[in-house]
Amino acid sequence: MSKAKLDGEARVQEHLASIGLRVERFTKAEMQQGRTPDFRVFTGDELACYCEVKTAQEDEWLDKQMAAAPPLTLAGGARPDPTYNRISSQIHSAVGQFDAVNPAMDLPNVLAIVNGDDGAGITDLIAVLTGNAYCESGEVWPMFRECSQGRIREEKLRVHLYLWSPPKSNAGQNLAVFVVSMFILYLLWTNFGYLLDTSSSQTGYASTATHSIKYMVAGDSFTNVTTGYVNVTMTNSSGGTEQHTVKTPWEKEFTASNGMFLYLSGQNEYDAGHAYVKIYVDGHLLQSADSHGVASVSGIVK
Repeated sequence: MSKAKLDGEARVQEHLASIGLRVERFTKAEMQQGRTPDFRVFTGDELACYCEVKTAQEDEWLDKQMAAAPPLTLAGGARPDPTYNRISSQIHSAVGQFDAVNPAMDLPNVLAIVNGDDGAGITDLIAVLTGNAYCESGEVWPMFRECSQGRIREEKLRVHLYLWSPPKSNAGQNLAVFVVSMFILYLLWTNFGYLLDTSSSQTGYASTATHSIKYMVAGDSFTNVTTGYVNVTMTNSSGGTEQHTVKTPWEKEFTASNGMFLYLSGQNEYDAGHAYVKIYVDGHLLQSADSHGVASVSGIVK
């Protein structure tokens, strides 16, 4: 077992002990029989939950590129951000370990991620779980659906609590970040399950009721005050993203379950004019916007 893994487990154990919980490792005999998470967690003598610890180290890809490059040459280049794939893989692996000892989820499963990468943060975890980027402006962009709707679509719901610990360089913030992470993810699971795409799960976190959705786009341009062309970006009935250039007025209807994230934007094709966008749920206006540039609206089906 690596030093980083041992250090991570020690940090999680210390934190759990600080809130009155006791951890117990699985025996060697149990681990030889099959996969297990790292800890059983007890409150007093009562088994409370299972806990798995995953660690992430500083990404040294660029450092290695620079070390290998000849003097006075460029190093590095473009590549996909590995953070989101790494978090997805950690969730996937942990769920396999939980399922080996807790297949019916009789007790909660807790995944603790001890982060050693200064380039990653708890917002990356939330992006992987929800599939969304939450902007400071309040806008929500469905940028990470390939993560949330990929192999962990159902698996993420088998983890009942996520803990996130920052790099050791921020050791003074450890407890605060643990507590904030627990609080945020607890709220997401118990009160805002729709943010985690739970509408297709069998766990009872969200209703399976369906609703009628209508997207409407209109636009005008300097060439014709009643008809224009608008570039449309939208989430479709399966939660994926589509892009089209449409002649306005334009409409699209489909059905969606509770908890589905809706997004519609229209960008005017011309140098002048407007784009107008609206989303209706069961005949009621959910959101509308108009703009000389890009008009966008979003919301959650409830």
